[in-house]
Amino acid sequence: MPTMRKENPIKVLSHCRVCRSTQTRFVTDFGELAVTNQFKTNAEKAAFRQPISWHECGHCGVVQLTETPPLEQLRHEFPWLVYREPEGHLDATAADLIHNADLKPQHCIVGLSQDDWPLLKRLQMCSVQLFDPVLDLDITCSRYGMETVQAQWTVDRARRLRQKYGAFDIMVARYALEHAHDAAEFLAACQELLIPEGILVIEVPDCSQAFRDFDVTVVWEEHVLYFTERTLLQGLSAAGFETLHFRRVPDPLEDRLVWIGRTTHSTKAQAQPSAIVPTDPDVSRFAEQWPKQREALRVWAGSICKDGGRLAVFGAGHRACTLIDVMGLAEFLDCIIDDSAEKQAFCFPAGALPIRGSEALLDRKISYCLFAVNPGVEDRIVSRNAEYVANGGTFVSCYPSSSRALRLR
Repeated sequence: MPTMRKENPIKVLSHCRVCRSTQTRFVTDFGELAVTNQFKTNAEKAAFRQPISWHECGHCGVVQLTETPPLEQLRHEFPWLVYREPEGHLDATAADLIHNADLKPQHCIVGLSQDDWPLLKRLQMCSVQLFDPVLDLDITCSRYGMETVQAQWTVDRARRLRQKYGAFDIMVARYALEHAHDAAEFLAACQELLIPEGILVIEVPDCSQAFRDFDVTVVWEEHVLYFTERTLLQGLSAAGFETLHFRRVPDPLEDRLVWIGRTTHSTKAQAQPSAIVPTDPDVSRFAEQWPKQREALRVWAGSICKDGGRLAVFGAGHRACTLIDVMGLAEFLDCIIDDSAEKQAFCFPAGALPIRGSEALLDRKISYCLFAVNPGVEDRIVSRNAEYVANGGTFVSCYPSSSRALRLR
């Protein structure tokens, strides 16, 4: 049975997760989506489905989930399911921090999670440490990710860790803020841990291109907040931080936003903001256009099947899962292509589709294979599957930035 998108009654977000303003407004509803890490051993075991919709803050402008899934549904059970963040820009980030924080050997730097160690390694001229997930964050489950770390990072815990270790000069929290269910509490905890005018380093994905391209694959149940350069700076300012340095790191799929700032120990995030900012026009167009993109994509996929062709999606990751669920593609797909042997033992969360290796492109006579991977790796995949292309198979991409982008309208 194909997994169909389900409309839900729209709920209201009572206050912004970043600045706590009550001036929030509805953006769009994506329906009920499968939690993307819930791979099942057979098609009868359905993945947990979560209503996903967006609100936008009228004060800081941050786009955010209306509802968050239960933490126990976000924790995965597979040792092979690992999310790796890019590191190629970290030499530059370390240099920016050394310059803007005027680092000295006596400075103490702490990282919130293992994702921060690649940057800390570049700063070992100072005293560096990572919080221990068990001893410092009281994380006792065997498998966890940032969904668990963010829940444990509270003002009370930061206060206890400050008593244990003393205040830190600098804190690093890469790829954490976008996961925070209560970002105001998360940022207040960072302030609590730092010395007066201490330095915080934040790194988050940039969603501005996805908004402009009407790219629904940006939606992910583990990402609660969807930042652009403007809203990251506004949100951190509203939470009581002063920007010292900002860098955009380009990437074929989505840019990274690296922010270095100083705490002012302001109480801005606790107060009711009065200023109302207009809706981001890119966000408005996204909300208006993605349903039209959905209809166009379904018509294209339906025409392939009607003519006797077969369609597959390449990449058994969270972006492919979102693409299939939001765009209602499961009923048109033969399979998911992914060369991970571990994943091939399971059904895909979206549509309970079988996951097969690249050989299925020929074996299953796939007419069109839709890329849902980083455009930067598409050429390598095509070169490895030259026989498929030579036999008339076609690779297309769901990303407008790709040279193989599927143009439907």
